[in-house]
Amino acid sequence: MLRNSHRGPLLACILAACAAGAWMSGGLVKLHDGGGAADDPGLVACQIEYGLYAGLQNSLIRRSVFEHERFCPDYRVVEDVLFLIRRLAEGMRIGYYDEVQVTYRVHDDNSSASVSGAGSSKLLPVYEEQVLGLESLQRSTTLTPGDARALRRRLAHVAFWHLGYAGYWQRGDGPAASRAFRRALRVWPWSPSMWKTWLATEVRRATGFAPTSG
Repeated sequence: MLRNSHRGPLLACILAACAAGAWMSGGLVKLHDGGGAADDPGLVACQIEYGLYAGLQNSLIRRSVFEHERFCPDYRVVEDVLFLIRRLAEGMRIGYYDEVQVTYRVHDDNSSASVSGAGSSKLLPVYEEQVLGLESLQRSTTLTPGDARALRRRLAHVAFWHLGYAGYWQRGDGPAASRAFRRALRVWPWSPSMWKTWLATEVRRATGFAPTSG
């Protein structure tokens, strides 16, 4: 399954249109030049829930990919992830090289959430943008039933654990955290751990043991 085999670095990812009638079965199709093409019905769901490590900093993208749609300027951080989901859902393919082609350096002023030890003040805007971006996919992208379920799970996970818990709750904003928790549970109400955590935080708020800002 892709969720296990594709979590490694898919460096120098190539995006290309799917040739008519050329959709191949099996997870990876080996290419003669030391790379491979990923062809699997679970590819979109894998990108949604786990990511394919195919960000702009390590990608080569064909010009034809942008003929009908370009990057959305509304998002500062997450558009590369959303763009790939939209293109994969339309039937485009990705490829990879076995050998490392890119050195990706993470610095303290990095705009994404990849900086180790970054505080909530830096991460909160990223989490908010992630939630808004995933919600936009629900409205704008046609997905299979399985991919739509994966999107709801991912949206609930980000809204609850990233935005609600790591973002609002740990910085002492209990009301905002509670709203994020309920928002996530409306999207995916089948997570016992989310229900348990939400109820525990509500008890802590009611009894005065919730974290406080400052």
